[in-house]
Amino acid sequence: MVAVGEGGHALVGQSLAGTFESMPLPVSQTMHAVWGRAPDDVYAVGDGATVLHFDGADWRIVQDGTMDVSLRSIHGGPG
Repeated sequence: MVAVGEGGHALVGQSLAGTFESMPLPVSQTMHAVWGRAPDDVYAVGDGATVLHFDGADWRIVQDGTMDVSLRSIHGGPG
């Protein structure tokens, strides 16, 4: 499970086990939504049209937060 929000951090962990780890994101923008098809294939979107990808170990910037728009949701389908 992954949760995102304000302050450039994400919570990544197992919801059933109740353990979560705070991970710094490579941006400071507020992130509004997260979606993933697997624990090593997760996307997050937010202010400035920021798009991030999580590969199970690290977050990387897909689209930097330089646009004047906020992305508030994300969805996808099976690979």
